[in-house]
Amino acid sequence: MKLRVLADDLSGACDCVAGFALARGTSIPVYLDDRLARGDGSWALDLDSRADDERVARQKVERIMRSFSHDSSMLIFKKIDSTLRGNIAAEVAGALEALADSTGVIVSPALPEQGRTLLGGKLFVHGRLYPIEGSKNLPGILEAAGFQCALLRNEDADPAKLRGDIEHALAQGARAVVVDAQNEADLDRLARALSGYAGRVLLAGSAGLAKAFARTACNGQAQDSDSAQDHAIVALDQTVAIIGSFSMETQAQLRLLKTCSNVDLVECSATEWLDRSSVKRQRAIGLAQKFVAQGRSVVYAISGGPSGDWSRELVKAIAEAALPSLLAVRSLLLVGGDTARAVLEQLNILQVNVVGELEPGISTCRVQSGRSETIYIKAGSFGDADTLQRFFSRASRSITEPCRASATSDGVPS
Repeated sequence: MKLRVLADDLSGACDCVAGFALARGTSIPVYLDDRLARGDGSWALDLDSRADDERVARQKVERIMRSFSHDSSMLIFKKIDSTLRGNIAAEVAGALEALADSTGVIVSPALPEQGRTLLGGKLFVHGRLYPIEGSKNLPGILEAAGFQCALLRNEDADPAKLRGDIEHALAQGARAVVVDAQNEADLDRLARALSGYAGRVLLAGSAGLAKAFARTACNGQAQDSDSAQDHAIVALDQTVAIIGSFSMETQAQLRLLKTCSNVDLVECSATEWLDRSSVKRQRAIGLAQKFVAQGRSVVYAISGGPSGDWSRELVKAIAEAALPSLLAVRSLLLVGGDTARAVLEQLNILQVNVVGELEPGISTCRVQSGRSETIYIKAGSFGDADTLQRFFSRASRSITEPCRASATSDGVPS
């Protein structure tokens, strides 16, 4: 089975293929540039489209999809955000336009491992209804864009019945079928239902649905946390982290990280990071380089909230400031999809090979760029308050687990 993932951001692209890398015992490349995404094996592409104009986002998806849509043996996955940010309807429409022989799209963005569920087409985060700008539910978003939409509750334990419900909805003219999911069992049921579907459909979801398909491809045998750890490479004893997210989850993780003795935190305000002439910025850079030279782990972060002129220029400015530190170590932690992309571009890295997960929500990637490097990528809003503490606790213990994944393979073997 060959896999194609088109994602709206980098952390999501890595999350979606991590389950397949674990299930198959191989690495899967994730590209930052569509000119590289031309291999015959399995791969994912970060379209970097979440902040784009709808028209631009749709064109990006449609253009790259046309380059491989003729191969009906592929599992094609349009990654969408689990909290429904970005150009969901436009990107799905572009994918369907290119996938002319498909019967429709199955949409389920639930990510239960991070507390994101879908019930009655409405998004809940940790059990609370999540407000969606301009619409009260996911079907409303799709219908507003012209989709004829059906909603399935997914409450029956029989995948065959769910498959029949999907087939009936598509036969009745639905172009998009939204499927509820409140837990991983619901997503597994959906994956099993679609594995027996005779037609060709586009899948649209988050890492939750992608991992369900990976488990199905592995005969329903989900990886437990211990076996998953064997596939991942635990952090080296010295790590440089770049944290560019302002999410509540990241801020809570940073507050706890400040109590750790095994990591040094270097902070400036958003305005100071953006001002290349700032004295505080220069001092922070010097301090970080001193800590790295001493063999200590360092975290670059932003103090306070986002400034009024915040933009992607901020994470680019931090990546530029951190470059000497980044080049001095072999283990990096990048928090936030935009942050990860900015850092990798600063390092002239346009491909990472995902080998698995350190824990749910932290993708483990290998890079060959003159020397072997391990890069961990985490979405800003993923994890609990202890996530960063756990990461640096592993780093300080300097544990290295066996990695059964090959960093050179570019496909998912059958």
